[in-house]
Amino acid sequence: EYFYTVSEDAVWTGLYGASDGDIQLENGAAFQIHQETGYPYDGAIRFRFDRIRQEKPWNLMLRIPGWAEHGTLTVNGQRTEITSADAGTYRLVEIAHTEGTVVELVLNMPVRLTVANSMVEETENHAAVERGPLVYCMESAEVYFIPDIWGEKRKRNLLPFFM
Repeated sequence: EYFYTVSEDAVWTGLYGASDGDIQLENGAAFQIHQETGYPYDGAIRFRFDRIRQEKPWNLMLRIPGWAEHGTLTVNGQRTEITSADAGTYRLVEIAHTEGTVVELVLNMPVRLTVANSMVEETENHAAVERGPLVYCMESAEVYFIPDIWGEKRKRNLLPFFM
């Protein structure tokens, strides 16, 4: 239900993850879709189709996540680039003949640091470490009390250091 949504002549991807689904479109196209991937740990997503009950032209609408600024889309060996202009949109793949069609989407997943708005004082000097759709977490004490040169305990935020 959440992996795919259908319209008159299109299948819209909602989630990426290894899955199979039976598709029946309003235009009469009917087939089984197979999604093969290691997502969210790997950005390579492959779609193939079989058990075609009715051959009609249709569209595959691939969701390009907002964080995906680079990647490739290959349809039956024809490769195109995914750019930052595609991030947060759907990429149209026109499929005239379902039998034998293979669609491969590769989303580059570099590590990135994300910071909150500077007006949020509680998150000052903090960053989230993200890769693809995943946000990594590290637990530590939030506040350390360190005596200053006058012997008073004052609140000091100590942040982990990554190399």
